[in-house]
Amino acid sequence: MNSKPLYLLFDFDDTLIETYDLHRRAFDITLQNIKYEGEFSYESYTGMDTLEVFQKLNFSVEESHNLTAMKRLNYENLARISPPQWVPGMFDLLNYLDEYNIKYALVTSGARTRVQQILSRLSSYDRFDFIIGREDVSFSKPHPEPYLAAIPKIGLPVRNVLVVEDSFNGFNSATLAGFGVWQITNERTERLFSPHHGNSCELKKWIHNR
Repeated sequence: MNSKPLYLLFDFDDTLIETYDLHRRAFDITLQNIKYEGEFSYESYTGMDTLEVFQKLNFSVEESHNLTAMKRLNYENLARISPPQWVPGMFDLLNYLDEYNIKYALVTSGARTRVQQILSRLSSYDRFDFIIGREDVSFSKPHPEPYLAAIPKIGLPVRNVLVVEDSFNGFNSATLAGFGVWQITNERTERLFSPHHGNSCELKKWIHNR
């Protein structure tokens, strides 16, 4: 991406809001409850829709729907004990974007209702231009459809839009749709798939210097 970013599209889980451990533990509890004997590492499935994760584990469509409901309940129980919080620096970054009138929106493989609940609790739901969730598309990340669905809503050339992602699945989705990507790096991610990477402070400096 060579043009100045005039619009940002954010992934949600572990890009804006820290939810990795909640999702990992919810998956682990769900699979333990059914005595699943296969191998499972949540890190390989970050950025994907829960239903698709269970289907990739070779559960039937019906079983995957049932397990998705179980996992959702386990997640909600865990989240009541440890409510999700901002990824460090992200709230400050959104304030910076507001100051410079740079619009932003959300593109997630998660349920829009869950995202809305978390943002409402953090008094930040209304600040996003729009939200694309798993209810809005037929295919979730790494398929490009979620980011392709955002293009008509933005009204800007793709070259002026920057996607902010933390997962390889999300990176693939965004790049297949034609967007440049900034990778939010943390202790779980390596700088392997994006030329633009770093934490929220580095992203703010990068935008400022464009």
